[in-house]
Amino acid sequence: TANCSGKWPYLPGKDSGMVDLRIVPQPGAGLSELFWLTNLQGSWAAVRNPDQGVGFGFAWDPTMYKNSLIWLVANGDTGYPRYGDTYVLCFLPKNCDIHGLDKTIEAGQADWLAPGETRASWINASAFQGPDLGETPVHEIRRDGSVLRRKEK
Repeated sequence: TANCSGKWPYLPGKDSGMVDLRIVPQPGAGLSELFWLTNLQGSWAAVRNPDQGVGFGFAWDPTMYKNSLIWLVANGDTGYPRYGDTYVLCFLPKNCDIHGLDKTIEAGQADWLAPGETRASWINASAFQGPDLGETPVHEIRRDGSVLRRKEK
């Protein structure tokens, strides 16, 4: 449903049910969506394919990126330039809560660097595998890229 909000991982769906954003639609589902994530409790994301025994995730600098955007296309963008041939999941850490540089500038949320100014940040990607990905979901991905698959005590 357009312009709706909810609490992770559920959002209201088109048929009055709830959509679980943790489940990636199959190719051919006919979807093309942007999901904003705000008020994040962590600074990492992971996607797993238990059938294939593989996963991918990353962690990012929470002082720089306080929001995130999920871009999901499951053959649902039928116009130029994708023509319904795209199946992609993109997770994009963001330092604002507006999509598009022009709109971000208009809203006064764009970061500016003064001449000679530098800033440092980090993002770390990790690939992982294992036959038990379905039973032990990812709990956290740390800055060093280590993937925690169980809560540590």
